[in-house]
Amino acid sequence: MRLGRCKVVQASGRCAVRCTFYSSPRCCAVCFDLGVWRCRAKAKANGGGVVMLPRGQYYVDGPLIVPEGTRLVGEGTNLVSIFFREDNPDTAPRPGYIHANNSATAWAVEDLSVYVTHYYYSVFYVQPTCKDWTLKNVRVRAVAWAMIS
Repeated sequence: MRLGRCKVVQASGRCAVRCTFYSSPRCCAVCFDLGVWRCRAKAKANGGGVVMLPRGQYYVDGPLIVPEGTRLVGEGTNLVSIFFREDNPDTAPRPGYIHANNSATAWAVEDLSVYVTHYYYSVFYVQPTCKDWTLKNVRVRAVAWAMIS
């Protein structure tokens, strides 16, 4: 599986990192996070970062951790879908499927769809210390009855 490629581009007068991921039919969360962290390292060196997900379906086997100062941006709500594997109350990730590390004060998720068709604690978890969190043009399909045990 290719994790993806990252390149530094000029965006809105400052450097940003555009990262493109290539997914096999199943993309493990560890590989996905490694790609995000690789992109984040470049973003940090250049003053900010955007991780771009091209159109496609991404099957992720665990939580997706968005690094500090990173925007996870899909090509479009109807074009990018992230599906999380099925879990039960014992295996569902805590605090949620998409979150930042405990010290992140700014992060964003934009222009994609998220599908959780099984038990979950939360789809997005935002720490109380977070000061700048953006959720823009995101479709969430989560099964409400999955919370009932």
